[in-house]
Amino acid sequence: MLDAFDFVGPSVLIDRLLHAEQEVLFLVGAPLCTPVGDTPGVPGVPGVIERIRAEFLPVDGESAPRAERKAQALKALDARLKKAENPYQSAFRFLIARRGLQAANRLITRAVLDAGRNPVDEGLSDPVLDTLEYDPGAWHLPPGVRALGSLVARHRQRFGRAVLTTNFDPLIEVAIRAAGGNAHSAVLVADGSLESTRGEGTLVVHAHGYWHGADTLHTPAALEQERLALRRSLARLYERRLLVVMAYGGWDDVFTRTLAEVVGDQGAFTEVVWCFYETDPEALVQRNGHILEQLRPALLRQRATLVKGVDCHAVLPELVEALDREVAHAEDEVVGRESVCTALLAALEDRHPVQLVGEPQMGKSALLEWLGRRTVPEGWTTVTIDASRLSRRTPVGLAWAAIEAADRRDALGDLIRDRAAVPDVHDALRVLDALAPLRLMIDDADALGGEGHGFNAAFFARLSTWSAEGRFQWISSAHRSLDQSFADLDVPFFDEARVICIGGLERAAAERMLIESLGEQAGRHALDLGGTLPPAVRWLGRQRGPLTSDPHGTAQRFRSWIRPLLRRWWGDMSPEEQQLARQAARARLSADTGDPVAARLIARGLLVESGGAWSLNGRAWRDHVRSLG
Repeated sequence: MLDAFDFVGPSVLIDRLLHAEQEVLFLVGAPLCTPVGDTPGVPGVPGVIERIRAEFLPVDGESAPRAERKAQALKALDARLKKAENPYQSAFRFLIARRGLQAANRLITRAVLDAGRNPVDEGLSDPVLDTLEYDPGAWHLPPGVRALGSLVARHRQRFGRAVLTTNFDPLIEVAIRAAGGNAHSAVLVADGSLESTRGEGTLVVHAHGYWHGADTLHTPAALEQERLALRRSLARLYERRLLVVMAYGGWDDVFTRTLAEVVGDQGAFTEVVWCFYETDPEALVQRNGHILEQLRPALLRQRATLVKGVDCHAVLPELVEALDREVAHAEDEVVGRESVCTALLAALEDRHPVQLVGEPQMGKSALLEWLGRRTVPEGWTTVTIDASRLSRRTPVGLAWAAIEAADRRDALGDLIRDRAAVPDVHDALRVLDALAPLRLMIDDADALGGEGHGFNAAFFARLSTWSAEGRFQWISSAHRSLDQSFADLDVPFFDEARVICIGGLERAAAERMLIESLGEQAGRHALDLGGTLPPAVRWLGRQRGPLTSDPHGTAQRFRSWIRPLLRRWWGDMSPEEQQLARQAARARLSADTGDPVAARLIARGLLVESGGAWSLNGRAWRDHVRSLG
């Protein structure tokens, strides 16, 4: 049995999440919010069971008959707990049978308040508790839930559309608000659809109940009730996402039943990463056989990954730190782009659409990320879409992606959902209009072009009008300009757009970066080898010791690394550009500033002009062109 399962470690989990191509959906349980070290939290299973036992302890002033009945009940409870396979559920069945569900609800409310910083003197009324949920300073946040809140609030498109939980407490919502985000709750103790939930920011789904104002589910009969509408809704939520299950024991509930259906569907494309706290694979398999059996179809399809030794209070903060380093690195990637950034901002100020055009890996996406981190005027919506990842590369598909990126599915989905006719360009425009004032940033916009995708003159004419009115900004990145991608359209929008070519880095900045990283001698050697080409500067700038100790070996490794990219650049060049590049590879050419072919190559960073002559950008690129004959 053990040989059938392959468990990886926490470092693999972090690497997977950093490079996830799908949107990540977390499913988390009680350990996320339990006390850690000196940080209070919501009691875990042992603490809750002790609270249930305390319900049957005599108190001062009680009559002898009542105290005796409690003592007998406590004795019966302890006997039951010794034999119970699931002590938590057994304790709650015992409590509800003798005190009722309202007593169980009240017990949960008081347990959750253990994570509060101050006693609640006003009583346990719902208005008082509602107020607490919107005051992050009123709560202790254990490391795991604090980190999850930071992930969701600061990286919403990647991690923050929805979070699923079996917890009753509001600490996930509190942590999101503490990190500057917005959250709203869906509490579904019976059947229902998530699509009916309205609110701003991240949707936090509580499928076992809530700490106040709703019932709480504890017993198998309650947890295993059939909830068909919710299961259909969850299945849609799981679709094409990476579901990360962490700090969750695998209840037989609506979450796992839906997941079992989805992973067994050969037409579904959900991926699952299931995290276990245990580190010993043999013990893990023995204790979690029911979970592994449910995941078997996904494991056979290579759509499930099993991770051992995951402490959510260690792994989630580490993931936040890794993402912070990525953001810092992205900031570094726009160094040497001062003139490009200035031109980009000036074009937007003048109400022009913007096209960032250049070769692969020149840093177009980094510029979009840089722009996305800049503040927009109050009331504006900023949306970033990777067109190459759209399942439908049509106006309606683009509109749906914009709704998702803006977290406006509930508010705007009806504009293109459930229509008698098939949604069309006008429906897509209605969505974009509802999002305005809108900054729409589209990476790999080439993917939208092509016959049959449905973009027409009316679509771009409306965008032109909105741009001129100052309520819409289009910024796209692509390998080629829009008039080439949409060759069947001749529209003013393409002429109005400012085309900004993304080529080499500014030489002074590239030289400074390499010298600061490698030292003066090695830095100048690296600049000669790679030129000012951004991928070359980034790769060589990370070598440090190897470039100084073994410059020849490093040069060989660099050429091997960059060769596929050089081949791709060469294949995308026109015959006239290839001819000029061959000439420049053999000898420096006298510059003719009026040559349009040279101007295109210079703008794309493949050719540089220095001292009145043209040459290819970097020795590695020149040697590659020479090798082609």
